[in-house]
Amino acid sequence: MQQLSNSIVILIKPDGKQFENIRANVQPTKIFIHDPTLPIEEGDIISRNLPNGLVERYLVLDRGFFDTFHGIGAHYQVKVRKESSIQNTQNPPIVYNLHGSNPKVNINSQDSSINITHITNENGFEQLKKAIEENIAELKTREVYLKNLEDLQESVGSNSFLEKYQRFISTTADHISIIAPFIPFLTQLIKIP
Repeated sequence: MQQLSNSIVILIKPDGKQFENIRANVQPTKIFIHDPTLPIEEGDIISRNLPNGLVERYLVLDRGFFDTFHGIGAHYQVKVRKESSIQNTQNPPIVYNLHGSNPKVNINSQDSSINITHITNENGFEQLKKAIEENIAELKTREVYLKNLEDLQESVGSNSFLEKYQRFISTTADHISIIAPFIPFLTQLIKIP
């Protein structure tokens, strides 16, 4: 078995202490070491310099010590994982792109909060128009929404406001997430006779 130990590795302890010139047989998930006197422990690093100048580093997951048995000397069959593969298995960062006023992110939780937005009569229609222009990509749909919004704004205070409000809400239903922050503003303008 020792004849198959064709690599030279370094055992690196967490405190930085190193044991060098260790003969080993390095496999993708196991490293065989025939020196039973080495203090190999889980969490240690086994490092191997490659002929091309690169360095492979393995994290010891299980030291795998075996006593002498039927003519096979005491040895280690160290279960390892390459450090570079550990870094690659970590979750990639998650990016959330939030749009609209008062956006929220709830991950594995229930949201019981209430957003309060202050939209005044002076700027409400302008903000709503801007939201439509920035978030509705299809030109014809955007034009219909803006025309209905213009009609709605012109009818504020008149008896036709409720009818124009209902038309505006029904035509924009496919994009309610864009319109929703403005619904409280619009409903406060409804005058019930």
